[in-house]
Amino acid sequence: MPVVSALAAIWRLLPTRIPSAQTRGIGELDLRTKMKAAWYEKQGAARDVLIIGEMDDPQPRTGEVRIRVAFSGVNPGDVKKREDAFGVGMPYPRVIPHSDGSGTVDLVGEGVSREWVGRRVWCYGAQSYRPFGTAAEYTAVPLQQVAQLPEGVPLEQGACLGIPGITAHRAVHVAGSVKGKTVLVQGGAGAVGACAVQLAHQAGARVIATCRAESDNEIASRAGADEVLLTGEKLAERIRTLDLAMNVYDKASDEDIRAGLKVASKKLLRSDLLPKDLLPTTPKQPEEGESAA
Repeated sequence: MPVVSALAAIWRLLPTRIPSAQTRGIGELDLRTKMKAAWYEKQGAARDVLIIGEMDDPQPRTGEVRIRVAFSGVNPGDVKKREDAFGVGMPYPRVIPHSDGSGTVDLVGEGVSREWVGRRVWCYGAQSYRPFGTAAEYTAVPLQQVAQLPEGVPLEQGACLGIPGITAHRAVHVAGSVKGKTVLVQGGAGAVGACAVQLAHQAGARVIATCRAESDNEIASRAGADEVLLTGEKLAERIRTLDLAMNVYDKASDEDIRAGLKVASKKLLRSDLLPKDLLPTTPKQPEEGESAA
């Protein structure tokens, strides 16, 4: 079962030109051409600042791989950075947005095995403290921010794994083991919520998920929720009957959060209140010649 809901917004980039040569670009043939990309040079609404045009193909540096992007994942943080919601201004003169994405490695930099060329991968952090993200035909990313995508998992789901997956991992695991405990995930059908449900389930927790619509119940159930409740009247009472021990929530309404707080009798886990240095580890990379499980 994939570890993320496919509900996250996806912007697909359709390749329109001949791919570059699959070489290291070091002492070998280097066919540098143009790629299509979306970027902004000032902040504001998408309609006012996004530019669609051509840029030079990125060339991977030492320790990097270049990905031919199939899908670019759009997250709230990407939108907030473009709109300057954090008030920090333009970090770079030009920004290609979006930190998450998926595609196929077509070029590797110095120090990276040629075994990576041709692998289906997903990446994260492409535009985290870096200027050029995945809203382009190609992106170059450090190898430690790239993971091989298992066969059978669609590329569009791979593009949703980065920020939602890291957020869910932190929320579920940052305070310690959840094995044998009961975890409440409010918003269990969302991108982060569905990830949190599956991660908690795989870690041996009993998972209670809440959803806002009947149509979302199946998503949370398939992700591994043992119980799924609709939000609304007497939510706290209904949760109490399920013997809640821990509250893990995604983006819920104030009313839902207050209900969860009332019944979190043993331990409350809120990732936004925990130390910032407690982060999930980078996904394990396959050894040279080894396929992703």
